Amino acid sequence: MISELITSLPTSPIGWIGLALGAIACGFVAYLFYNRQRDGADDRLIGILKETVEALEKKVDDQKREHDETVGTLTKKIDDLTRKVDDLERENGTLIEVLQGRDKATLEFQKQMLEAVKISMETNGLAKETASKIQDLIEIMAKHLAAVQKAQDEEADAA
Repeated sequence: MISELITSLPTSPIGWIGLALGAIACGFVAYLFYNRQRDGADDRLIGILKETVEALEKKVDDQKREHDETVGTLTKKIDDLTRKVDDLERENGTLIEVLQGRDKATLEFQKQMLEAVKISMETNGLAKETASKIQDLIEIMAKHLAAVQKAQDEEADAA
């Protein structure tokens, strides 16, 4: 086969030039074919990369939207919990005041009780003083009755 190829080669310079031109033309066609395939591959690669970029951008947008929704939800929950903690702290303060007897109602009750005890003590003092004076009056009346009785007895004896 190779020997047939060698024997069929042209022997004139024009044949060699034709053969060279044919080889160059084949090489050029092969180059154009390869280049066209490479350009097509580049176009396919660019298309794939564009699709990948679009998919990634969509995924990023979806994740950003999901992130924003999650942040909004968590912010609302934090606000609700903060409000509940504030309410519980106020209630706790009120309960501490009540249990320690420092709330307004208890303090007012204690004030009224102290006033009532004071009035009760004053009344008790007045009652003791009145009882003492009544006792003195009873003693005076008893002496007066005894004196009247004695005077009546003396009059009855004199008469």
